[in-house]
Amino acid sequence: MDEVVTLYNAGQALRGIIEYPPTPSDTAIILFHGFKGNRSYQPDDLLSQLSHALVASGFTTVRFDFSGRGHSEGSYQEMTIPQEISEADTILTYTRQLPGIKHIYLLGHSLGGVIAGMLAGYYHDWIDRLVLLAPAVSVKEFARQGQIWQSRFNPFHIPEQIMIDNVLMNGRFLRTAQTLPIMETTAQFSGPMLVIHGTDDVVIPVSAVKEYQRYCMNCEVHLVRGGSHTFKGENRSLVVQRVTEFLSRK
Repeated sequence: MDEVVTLYNAGQALRGIIEYPPTPSDTAIILFHGFKGNRSYQPDDLLSQLSHALVASGFTTVRFDFSGRGHSEGSYQEMTIPQEISEADTILTYTRQLPGIKHIYLLGHSLGGVIAGMLAGYYHDWIDRLVLLAPAVSVKEFARQGQIWQSRFNPFHIPEQIMIDNVLMNGRFLRTAQTLPIMETTAQFSGPMLVIHGTDDVVIPVSAVKEYQRYCMNCEVHLVRGGSHTFKGENRSLVVQRVTEFLSRK
C-alpha cells in the first residue's frame, strides 16, 4: 500500500510517498535523493528499486522530494545543504510519529548521503542504521578548491550565482559548503553504517570513502568494481542486494 504525503518546511510543501509492506513493520527507512535528483518516479530509478526491494523485505519506506525538485515547492536554485538538512529533519520528525514505528534507518545517495550522514549524527539516538551510496563528501573540498565538476570559481570571492552541472545555483550553496562539518557531524553516529561506492565513479572520487573509514568507528565499506555514480547496469542489482542484506541483519 502506498500513501502520498505532504509536509511543510519554511512554508514550502514537501511531497513524498510512504510504501508499506503487506505485514505491518516496526522499522521505517527514509531514502534521500542527491543533487538534481528526486525521490524516483520510474521503476528502474535507483531509489525506486531500493524502496521496492526493502518493502518486499518487510520494511516501510519513506521518500520525499527536497524543495524545488519533483513535486515539492520551492526554487532549487536557492538550495543549500543546511536547508536540505532542515527539510530532512522535518521528514524524520514526521516518520518517528508513524503508527507502530520503533526503529528508523537512513539511506542517502550522493548529496543525499551527506544529508543522511549528518542527520544521523545530529540524531544519533534516534537512528539505528545508516547506508550511504556514493556519498558526496567531496563537495566541501570542491567548494574550498574552487572547482565543482566542470565549474571553476574563485573560492575566496564566490559569485552570487554560478552554473553547477547545468543548474544556475545561488552562491550560498558553495559558501555554506566550504565550512560544513560533514565528517565531524556524521562521526557522532556510532551505529552500524554501510558505505557503497563505485570504483568508476566520475562524479565523486572513490577515495572519498577513506573519510568515513577515518572518522566513523562502525563503518563497513563495499567497493563496487566498475560501478558508476548511480550503479547502472548489472551492478545495480548487486547494490540493491547488499543494502537489503545489511538492513535486514538481526
